[in-house]
Amino acid sequence: MKLIRIAPLAMLALAACQQAPEKKAPAGNATPAQPMAAAPAGELAPYVGKTAFEPLDGTAFADNDLVINALGIAVRTEEPRAWVLRRDTEQRPIVMQNNRLLAHGCERGNCGARNWTILIDTLGAMAEVCYFAGGRARWYAGGRAAAERPGGCPTS
Repeated sequence: MKLIRIAPLAMLALAACQQAPEKKAPAGNATPAQPMAAAPAGELAPYVGKTAFEPLDGTAFADNDLVINALGIAVRTEEPRAWVLRRDTEQRPIVMQNNRLLAHGCERGNCGARNWTILIDTLGAMAEVCYFAGGRARWYAGGRAAAERPGGCPTS
């Protein structure tokens, strides 16, 4: 068996190829580009800043098929689902929280006693609903029975 020996110069050349490229300073007064944080993508993301019933390209958040389907899966109980979709309510603008949209509303003139929050991913695939009434916050998700959690529903 013949042993092949690599010359030290060849090893140095190989090692140089594997190093990260050198970063050069920008010319003149230019500043290096900073990586931007990616905004969550998805059909529902443009609703941020609007209320649940304010239309975007002719369709309100609460009327969007993705939202209606996700709510239908999350909440199997009629009362909370009806309140979440009622138009004669007070609404706050939708915000982005932990890469999910948060839509909050309440009974007009009775926000402290009856309010709700929808948390939904930007693709409309998964939703959670908090419904506060009778002094209790009940959370609905995945069609399971409501789970009570301490405190109220999160707001924007």
